[in-house]
Amino acid sequence: MKPSSKTLTIFSDNRGKVKFANDFNLSEFVRFYIVENADSNIIRAWQAHKVEKKAFLPISGKTKLVIVPILDFEKSIGGNALEVILDAEIPEIFIVPSGYANGIQSLNDDASVMVFSNLHLDKAKLDDFRFDKKLWYNWNEDPG
Repeated sequence: MKPSSKTLTIFSDNRGKVKFANDFNLSEFVRFYIVENADSNIIRAWQAHKVEKKAFLPISGKTKLVIVPILDFEKSIGGNALEVILDAEIPEIFIVPSGYANGIQSLNDDASVMVFSNLHLDKAKLDDFRFDKKLWYNWNEDPG
């Protein structure tokens, strides 16, 4: 399976905005969490999963999401990195299938991302592979 995305629809009127993705199937996800980095110099990378599937939704600000297909978990061999900018003003759900590593970096101070997972926490802990952030991608640790 390849990464994919779903663009949210934005409805605006005098009361404000409603953002929605009525065609996004939540039934395959069992939990969510929200990530807010302390500052834009924080790199959360790499977390990889053989089984876990994730979906990333920007809540506020902009966040850089980078994903890498893992070709060999034991030998730390990854494929080509794909960089996506998640922007709460242009909301899109980015879906990362199993078999990928992901890393995120906030691009501004108010950035936050909601992450959906298809595994309960007890199962996700057994499917958690960590790699050095310097593998596969050159993170700019001062995106200012």
